Amino acid sequence: MSGNLSLGHEEWSLAKLFAFRIAFVYFLLFCFTPFGAASTFVPWPEAFFATWAGIVKWFGKTFFGLSISILPGGSGDTTFNFVEISVWLLLAFVVTTIWSALETKRRSPARINQLFRMLMRLMLALQLVTYAANKVIPIQFPRPLQVRLVQPLGDVPPMAFFWTFMGASPTYIVFTGVLELLCALLLAFKRTTLAGSLLGIGILGHVFVLNLCYDIPVKLFSAQLLAIAILIFAPDCKRIFTTLFARDTACSKGFRWWTPQAIMGVVFPTVIIGSSIYFLIQSNTIREKLKIKPPLYGVWTTTKFELDGDVRPPLLTDADRWHRLVFDQYYIAARQRMDGSVERFSAEVRVKEHTITLRGRPQDGPESSEVYSFTQPDENVLVIEGKWHHLPFQAAMRRDEGSRFILTNRGFHWINEYPFNR
Repeated sequence: MSGNLSLGHEEWSLAKLFAFRIAFVYFLLFCFTPFGAASTFVPWPEAFFATWAGIVKWFGKTFFGLSISILPGGSGDTTFNFVEISVWLLLAFVVTTIWSALETKRRSPARINQLFRMLMRLMLALQLVTYAANKVIPIQFPRPLQVRLVQPLGDVPPMAFFWTFMGASPTYIVFTGVLELLCALLLAFKRTTLAGSLLGIGILGHVFVLNLCYDIPVKLFSAQLLAIAILIFAPDCKRIFTTLFARDTACSKGFRWWTPQAIMGVVFPTVIIGSSIYFLIQSNTIREKLKIKPPLYGVWTTTKFELDGDVRPPLLTDADRWHRLVFDQYYIAARQRMDGSVERFSAEVRVKEHTITLRGRPQDGPESSEVYSFTQPDENVLVIEGKWHHLPFQAAMRRDEGSRFILTNRGFHWINEYPFNR
């Protein structure tokens, strides 16, 4: 595999040679500077950390006007990390420029190339082993804490939501850990390096996207590990793609357009491409419809609840008092009582008649129907009247601001000085 690495007399273009040297120097800096990837395994002296931190802080202050006070800890996407990458890139460019000026031969650096590939395999495998060990023995994602279980879902940040999702299933955690361990073992042997790099691209590509989508502050580190997996695969890239997409020469001999194979060769792609376009258009049509919010859409919190002439204070022990009424998409409604219990309904809101009909869902028990009248003194104020437990009641409610939910409004952040995992 990757026999082209041993071709010591192959001539490279200047651009390819310069890019290789930059990648090689950058990789060494990424691994062997104090806060780099090898820090997990190498006990650098404190003075080394302090010196390097001082260099990065000076660079950030001098060239970017940044006063860095927080060093990498729980977060790998700190301001320090971004400035450090700038330092690595600058050093890699300077060293490569000097290297290229001293070494003018354009032959492929076979020995350095092989050393580079071996170091990348080793570093990537060791990183995967550390992550795999914490998944095969599930400690990276512990069982959800009780404090998390009693926290309202909307108050959970995206990172904490992901941690809870993973921690809820130890079996799934072990499965992902086994895949990472398998990838590391494949990278350990030269004959299986290609398989390991392909599996690594899949695993680390998924991890990188998860970090982006759930605002997990390991974006920079996972992106660089993904880049290493791609670099390991790169020498075999052309051969693999040629194999995957090469034309079948055996079938092309004696080719006739009117044969069943030729006809199906046209029909299959047409059906699949046409179906893809049709269902994408259909999905987009549904999405556009969902953008139209139903009447009374939002979360309504009770400010006053009166039952049979008595005003009921907001006591958690009062299971009859309404706490919230939610009108959502798909014409779904939910009623939350003060004790935290939630009932779901299909809702029909008739604005002209000023009526609300809540129908119980078959999966939740015997079918039922509740009809109430409502008024809206203000677009964010709702007054509901009717019968509750066969007694007259009136509930005054105010619409909550949807922006208060951290889970859906946290947004994306390249820089996280600390993990937002409260």
